[in-house]
Amino acid sequence: MTGSIERDKQRFLDITRQKTRKRLKEAMKKGELIGKKDGKKVKVPYDYIELPRIRYGSPGQGGGDGVGQGDAEEGDVLADPQEGDEPGQAGNQPGEHLYEDFDLSEIAKELAKELELPRIEPKGKRLIYSTSEKLKTINTVGPPGRLHKKRTFKNALKRNLASRTHTGFVVPIRADKRYRTFKPEYIPEMNAVIFYMMDISGSMGEEQKLWSRTLEFWIDLWLSDNYKNLESRYIVHETHAWEVTREDFFYTRESGGTMISSVFKKQAEIMHNDYNPEEWNIYLIYCSDGDNWNDDDTRETFRIMDEHILPYVNMIGYAQTTSRYGSGNFLKELTKHYNLDDDPDSKILTTKIESHEDIMKAMKDLFGKGK
Repeated sequence: MTGSIERDKQRFLDITRQKTRKRLKEAMKKGELIGKKDGKKVKVPYDYIELPRIRYGSPGQGGGDGVGQGDAEEGDVLADPQEGDEPGQAGNQPGEHLYEDFDLSEIAKELAKELELPRIEPKGKRLIYSTSEKLKTINTVGPPGRLHKKRTFKNALKRNLASRTHTGFVVPIRADKRYRTFKPEYIPEMNAVIFYMMDISGSMGEEQKLWSRTLEFWIDLWLSDNYKNLESRYIVHETHAWEVTREDFFYTRESGGTMISSVFKKQAEIMHNDYNPEEWNIYLIYCSDGDNWNDDDTRETFRIMDEHILPYVNMIGYAQTTSRYGSGNFLKELTKHYNLDDDPDSKILTTKIESHEDIMKAMKDLFGKGK
């Protein structure tokens, strides 16, 4: 009987988890989790699932055993609610939704599994001096609270046996005592910095900005799971570029013209001042609708990339959103200038976002090669 209950319980938990993960994938696409961090957890809603119970059929309606047909799976809702004739009144009761907590690291792994993303292949190392939290070494001096009783007793027993005066009682003396102590150690760690760069000019609508921020949110989560030490820098631009905080990056509202070269110039300046390419894995993610001010500025952008950026970075990811007003020519010019269609090993990776449904595909386009 107990085994049957446990099996039913496990089936119910599996159904719940399946529904939650399905809802999680939907939330990933729509950017619903941005700003919903609670420490290192986020809450994901899923529909209420009624507990199994015996229901008695009415006379004449069939109450015996039967075999279901169709493509439904366990836990699926088999019928939609029927529409009423009149609108409902305002209520004061919560809707039938439950919430499950997900660690951000768990979401990152779910993201990698869903998109079949490989692990990042980092370059370079640097040694960071840190103190181990474990008591790994033994010393002859130390505070009473760190006394290693087993080691102390062994030393006392050895001394007694060696003296040939052992009487069955072992009493440690000062020379027998051993203490646990901390051992500082050098830990090699891979380090990475990612520059999030976004066009916030007047041609970028709120929807385009939301797609860009959603993509960059998931990239940040994904890279944080690959690197223990990940630094993030945020740059926005219109005709000029400036560095902002993470909060400002996700909520800034601006307008104005567009000069793409300004954001790459600002990134190169920060990178060369603050990061040694021999020690850091450097990533750039730039989102724009591709409507640059003129062709001269596009050529200036490529010059900056060639001379000051490409030789020093792991990758440059460019995500172009649907342009509301202009031609969105930057992606076309970028592909042509660097011959991206015929260079599978290029450090420059591109993707297009035309709706929120494209965000997960954009992640795979940019990180599917594990650069």
